[in-house]
Amino acid sequence: MPSMESSTLLIIQRGIARGFLTLKRDLFGDSHKREGWSLGFGSLFGVLLLLQILIAFLLGLAGAQVLLLNRTDVKLEIRQEATRADAQQFFSALQALPEVTGVTYVTREQAYAQAKEKDAALTTFLDKFGISNPFPDTVNVRLTSLDVFPALTTFLAQPQWSQIINPTYLTESTTQEQDIRSLLSIAHGGQALFLLLLAIAGGVLLLTIIELTRRNALNRREEVLVERLVGAETMTIFLPFATEVTVLLWLGIIVSGGLLVVFLVFLPTMLPALASGGALANFTNVTIPILRIGLPIIFLCEIVASPFLACFGAWLGIRPSIRSTSLHV
Repeated sequence: MPSMESSTLLIIQRGIARGFLTLKRDLFGDSHKREGWSLGFGSLFGVLLLLQILIAFLLGLAGAQVLLLNRTDVKLEIRQEATRADAQQFFSALQALPEVTGVTYVTREQAYAQAKEKDAALTTFLDKFGISNPFPDTVNVRLTSLDVFPALTTFLAQPQWSQIINPTYLTESTTQEQDIRSLLSIAHGGQALFLLLLAIAGGVLLLTIIELTRRNALNRREEVLVERLVGAETMTIFLPFATEVTVLLWLGIIVSGGLLVVFLVFLPTMLPALASGGALANFTNVTIPILRIGLPIIFLCEIVASPFLACFGAWLGIRPSIRSTSLHV
């Protein structure tokens, strides 16, 4: 048993080493073979770049879902006729709700000061027409999740709060929840579509590996046939081809991954809406941590999975040449 295991290990080591040497010889030797490998690498690189872009879109959709699920902030308007004591009672009742993670009371003076900081044109307009402060007192509520909207609506519909808060919120909250759920369903549909495209791209990648190996085996059919006739083991013939494809996959992953990272870094420059202060800045702030964690993990998984995919595709590509007993495959 030890001798058999050592023999198998030796075959694997020699097969991998031979694959590296053959690839080096083809890339830095014969110009015709170098051109063939360049075309093969270009095909692999194109499919891998498409895969990386699809994965980035999937992570972006995950960020959009997180952003939508975090949109649980609710602003409740306090009626002008409500007393401070009534408002304080309502504020305390909200804090006691298990569905609520935070409650903030904003006075009309604070709201006016915030409006002056954010929109100077608005305050100029108010001053021009002698409007002192049109903002009411408000209560900002942060919920635990989107699913507790109905519970909050039920709480606000109680009769004792009808003279404290503006009742139009009951309609607005239902509309807000429906809009968010509609956007979430669109995001889920987008994820399903990109997963389908990812599966198709993976199939195209496998077919590209098979065709690359088949063409490479045809170019070396005399070598494969001689090895077969002298009794070389199948693994001895197969491993160099699998090694060559693995190296090309690793190079393709590194180059395509690097281009994707560069593209993502400069994307806010090309789309100002994604930059800090842009219309989609919140989306960027949520998605960047997901990309920073997700992309390295995905790249590592691609590197680890490459030898297995290369072996499977290379075997399907070289099998006709291994079984052939003539120079015509």
